[in-house]
Amino acid sequence: MDMENFSNMQLDAMREVGNIGAGNAATALSVMLSRLVDMDVPKAELVSIYELAEYYGDPLKPVSAVFVRSEGEFTCSLIFFQDEEDAQSLVDLLISQQMSGMA
Repeated sequence: MDMENFSNMQLDAMREVGNIGAGNAATALSVMLSRLVDMDVPKAELVSIYELAEYYGDPLKPVSAVFVRSEGEFTCSLIFFQDEEDAQSLVDLLISQQMSGMA
């Protein structure tokens, strides 16, 4: 099915699945860090993988991304983007949590 063929209801359902997944990820991160994690509502859109660089700003600006492929009754790919500074902050938090757990 081409992206142009999704109904508004189908698009809303996919956005909701993305929101639920992001909420679960924030909860898991909060448990890992033993601290509150504040998260903005994620932006969920259908974009061709060939248009990602142009769609999300400067194609030369470094970003961090996580690619997840889901297969089954509903096959899809999800990509989570963070700018470089936010990704570095997350890595620093995770490393400091790991180091404090070793003490």
